[in-house]
Amino acid sequence: LCSYPLRDLLRVHVKHGRQGTVLTTRTDTPSEYGVVVSDERTGRVLHFVEKPETYVSELINAGVYAFSPSIFSLIRADCAVSMNEVLPRMAQDEQLHSMLLTGYWVKLRTPLSFMEAVHAHLEISRFMSPGQLTSSVDGYTTKGNVMVHPTAKIGRGCVLGPSVVIGPKCVVEDGVRLEDVTLLEGVTVRSHALVKNSLIGWSSVIGRWCYVIGSVFGESVSVKDTILLNGATVLPHKELRGNIRNPEIVI
Repeated sequence: LCSYPLRDLLRVHVKHGRQGTVLTTRTDTPSEYGVVVSDERTGRVLHFVEKPETYVSELINAGVYAFSPSIFSLIRADCAVSMNEVLPRMAQDEQLHSMLLTGYWVKLRTPLSFMEAVHAHLEISRFMSPGQLTSSVDGYTTKGNVMVHPTAKIGRGCVLGPSVVIGPKCVVEDGVRLEDVTLLEGVTVRSHALVKNSLIGWSSVIGRWCYVIGSVFGESVSVKDTILLNGATVLPHKELRGNIRNPEIVI
């Protein structure tokens, strides 16, 4: 997930006239990604190093590209081709340019990185598309950046935010507190529950007066009333009847 400067990327691509242009970004952990080595003066990509064990560069491949139609001459029609095969060939032929991303970039690999991406996306939306965010209304209160789907139902006395996303057809009953939470489609949170720092999967149900913190639910997880969950990772279609006080995977 990133800010996707596609117009700027296309402009750079057309200006330099090479077969491809790759978006790059800086990172503190380049050894976890594909590193791009480029000419600092011209921006031409020299070569790639996949997950280097020693420091090569802080620039990595952000996974967003612009290509000219001539790219198809490098791709066989009778088999699948990976970008890891095509891009080094283009760099070797001096046909690959780079553009540095100045906005945010997050690779979605874990629930934590997902939540970080949600936080970044909401912050960007506050400046770029403020109409997508939800403000306090008569009945419930929002704090910070909150996004509520039009089909979701929010009860009276709820406090939402900061960094809350409530998906389609969700039901949040009276007196619920949500903070740093994403509810995917069809989730129900019963009255007076408190949910923090959690990702709740499709069609899950959290019971009344529950306290859920730092947890990740798969699809259709059911939590009975007055349950404490701290750091629970719950696989789909599970029913929880007892407390989980320490991080645990429920299989």
